[in-house]
Amino acid sequence: MKVNPDLFFKFHDGKFVVWNYRAHEQFELTLPYLERLYAIGTAESPPAAPPVAAPAAQIDAELRAADLVSASYPGAAWGWDSLSQIFHVGTSVRLAPGAALPREDSAAAYLEDCKAVGEDEPAVIPALDGEVFALPAPDVEALKRLSLWDALLARETTREFTGEPIDLGAVSNILWATFGAVHGPDRSDVGVFGFRSYGYRRTSPSGGSLQTAEPYLVNLTISGLPAGVYHYHSIEHRLTRVGELPAADLGPLLAGQNFANDLGFAIFLVARFDKMWWKYPHSRSYRVALMDVGHLSQTFHLVCTGYGLKTWLTAAFYDEEIARRLRLDPARQAVLLMVGAGNGDGKPVSPAIRKALGGGP
Repeated sequence: MKVNPDLFFKFHDGKFVVWNYRAHEQFELTLPYLERLYAIGTAESPPAAPPVAAPAAQIDAELRAADLVSASYPGAAWGWDSLSQIFHVGTSVRLAPGAALPREDSAAAYLEDCKAVGEDEPAVIPALDGEVFALPAPDVEALKRLSLWDALLARETTREFTGEPIDLGAVSNILWATFGAVHGPDRSDVGVFGFRSYGYRRTSPSGGSLQTAEPYLVNLTISGLPAGVYHYHSIEHRLTRVGELPAADLGPLLAGQNFANDLGFAIFLVARFDKMWWKYPHSRSYRVALMDVGHLSQTFHLVCTGYGLKTWLTAAFYDEEIARRLRLDPARQAVLLMVGAGNGDGKPVSPAIRKALGGGP
């Protein structure tokens, strides 16, 4: 017999639990069952069973019935570590063994799921303490004059910036076009059909229309705005100052990508898991949170390109250090991506890398 490779073990609420992350099943293990699994998994002789333990044959039968052991399991190559495999497999959805594809339309089931969502809905946008800064009214006329195709062709990832000041009006327009509630402060568009409406719409799609990503702006060279870290309120189109982040600290926080210190501004995209947990309890929704920031990132890059700015993004950073500076609750929020923009000539390779390669300026 072999132990199921899709298992992990943890202590939970005073119990020792084995978790089959492929089947999404959990079992409490007492010591005789754990010792038997250990013996099977390591091919060691099992220890002598205490008088009160269940017979070995009974233990083996129960382990097989729970699919914790079997005669064999199919092998599968995986190029990353076990944590990434647990995420990949554990967030997958599969048909029950032997089940046929459902043929009925899912509309009725969807409506039932909507009714089952808890009444204790999370805040659409978090209420934060801090000094509030009004932003200029949005004016996206520059974007109206740019074709989508022109923006797609002109967008490029830049790793050299000049640190020149950026006008607050342009940043206001970028924030509004990317993160603003451009369709209104609520979901009256679905409410008229009798749905329980929640939240608002942006220019980018969002899983369940939850808009789980909150933008936190780091001002480096925006004129007319004090340096610091700000949360952008997508409905009220305003900033709330939540902390400090000196320009010299940005690159080090991004794992030594120090050319970021010359950005005009950076935006950390923060996932709010409380929104996802409220509507989608399955761990698969973590995938959706990742896609949400991806949609916003692309929109951000195109909008900034429309305003003649150069852009960059990264997922390489020290999560806990940034979360502390943004005053996040790490149990309910996480920084998933950083996007930034500034002035520059569009070089895709940073000066430090060019120097290390022995290249020119």
